[in-house]
Amino acid sequence: MYHNHSEERLKKTRGLASAVLVIAILQAIPAIVSLLGADSETGVVHRWVYWMLFLATVEFGFSMYLLLFPDWSSIWMVAMVSLLNAALLAIVVSVRVLGQEQNTIVNYLQLNIKVNSGMQQVLLLLTFILVSSILSFIAGRTAIRWKRSELEEHQAS
Repeated sequence: MYHNHSEERLKKTRGLASAVLVIAILQAIPAIVSLLGADSETGVVHRWVYWMLFLATVEFGFSMYLLLFPDWSSIWMVAMVSLLNAALLAIVVSVRVLGQEQNTIVNYLQLNIKVNSGMQQVLLLLTFILVSSILSFIAGRTAIRWKRSELEEHQAS
């Protein structure tokens, strides 16, 4: 059910949807660069590329979800998905930093490749973790304030 929300709330929702879309594009860039630069002889595409494209696709979908259903619950869902994204990336970073080169997760995602240095991978993932965490915080705060103000408006009437 679509409610008539104030223009200010719709503007905040559009801004958050834009932020999610930008983050999705930024997360897809390393994977796309890797796809375009894949070894043409062997056609090898590393598994981490698919995972990054999957995460970017999920974030893109949630940016569209926010535009279609501008409500505090949609914003809350985006906050939770962004937090989950940050948590998954944090697990990968911790395994990459603390684990050996022959770690199961590192080998499965093929993060032990010699093309990129390990530090570049870690810094890139830390950047994505930071951005996703900030988005999750802002979206969560916005959703809670929106819900609280709707409850106050409902109680006042």
